[in-house]
Amino acid sequence: MLCSEVTLLVLVHAGIGLLDLLLDLLLHLLLLRLRHCRLELVTASVSAVLLVLLALVLILLSILVLLVFLEETALMKNMFYELASMRNIILYRNEYEESKKAPLIAFNIKNMHSEEVSAFLNSNSVAVRGGFHCSPLAHKTYGTELTGAVRVSPSRFNTKKDVKYVINLLQKIAKNTCKTELIPL
Repeated sequence: MLCSEVTLLVLVHAGIGLLDLLLDLLLHLLLLRLRHCRLELVTASVSAVLLVLLALVLILLSILVLLVFLEETALMKNMFYELASMRNIILYRNEYEESKKAPLIAFNIKNMHSEEVSAFLNSNSVAVRGGFHCSPLAHKTYGTELTGAVRVSPSRFNTKKDVKYVINLLQKIAKNTCKTELIPL
């Protein structure tokens, strides 16, 4: 085994998440190429360096993706517990399990259709989706087959201030202090 192969094996096992599989595949392809083509040691070293650089880039990208996921999850966890404390808000789970779920929340407001809530939020510059979300069995399970649900999920660029803005809008609707046809702020 070449010294570069040992280095690459160690690097592959330092990977994060699903990228391990990709790095393993790249490593095996490179090693097969090195063995079958009988490349010179210099060529093998250059290939190994390129593969190490690629692996490092993939690891850094996976770390960035993980950090974005954690940030989005923290925003949704905050929003979930704020919504859970409001009257007239219907959530479709009891706890926010950040390790098991994508960072999104499905909810409704009592006595309102999800598309009505969604239209109000959209008219106030909040991008949400109301209605049915490609999962009729989930809607049947939650009992939302007639009303659908409002689904909110963050983007990389959302902040705590954005979440607070949405919460304030939902508080106004849930308390019936404003009608959905009015645009506050």
